[in-house]
Amino acid sequence: MATRAAMNRVVAILLLLLMVTSMGVIFNQHEIRKLNIELDKEKQKNENAKVEYQRLELEFSKQLSVNKIEAVEQQKKEIIADKEAAQKAAAKDAVNGVVKKELIPTVPKKEPENH
Repeated sequence: MATRAAMNRVVAILLLLLMVTSMGVIFNQHEIRKLNIELDKEKQKNENAKVEYQRLELEFSKQLSVNKIEAVEQQKKEIIADKEAAQKAAAKDAVNGVVKKELIPTVPKKEPENH
């Protein structure tokens, strides 16, 4: 009978260990599911961040293009304004009777021939 009681005790201990191990497996599976859900959420956040980054890059390059176009337009306006100012100054000088020397062709003087 002592051996039967010892066997019952061993069986009880093994059943207890089986239950504890089963609870550990269940707990670990639950944790794995929670972590997988969290991982999926983080992957979605990462994907959203990538899309937002691409949108911002596109917006930035668009703004750069707009700024470049505006800078070129400003340069054109300045060139046109400079040309108009030069033309007005030339017209004003012409009206006032001032003629620049570069505009008058110079004819070399001929020396009289000695015969």
